[in-house]
Amino acid sequence: HLAEEAAGRRIANRWDSALETHDGALLGGPRETLLERAKLYSPYWNLTDTIAPTIILHGTADPAVNHKHSEDLYDALCELGKEDQTELYLIPGAGHGSPEFFQEETKDVILRFLNKWM
Repeated sequence: HLAEEAAGRRIANRWDSALETHDGALLGGPRETLLERAKLYSPYWNLTDTIAPTIILHGTADPAVNHKHSEDLYDALCELGKEDQTELYLIPGAGHGSPEFFQEETKDVILRFLNKWM
């Protein structure tokens, strides 16, 4: 879900405010209601027991979105009884879309997941 602590401040020197992020650009509208409106599109706030198998990969050094958000999503999926269909991988030292996501080990994890569920 949208990093609430990022609202209204510079994020990883890429944007001047949360409204300039991909989420902010998609949703538009006034900054004051951005986080509430973001919930309409957030997987975390829209989980149902019919959700497809889910793989979550997140870098522990992500400067834009804290990996705690992915941990929270994983926990929520497990609470729905989806622990056997959900995988969480925290990639040590990886940033936001950094090269670690494109290494062979990561590709193998993704391919194993896709081969299992597709």
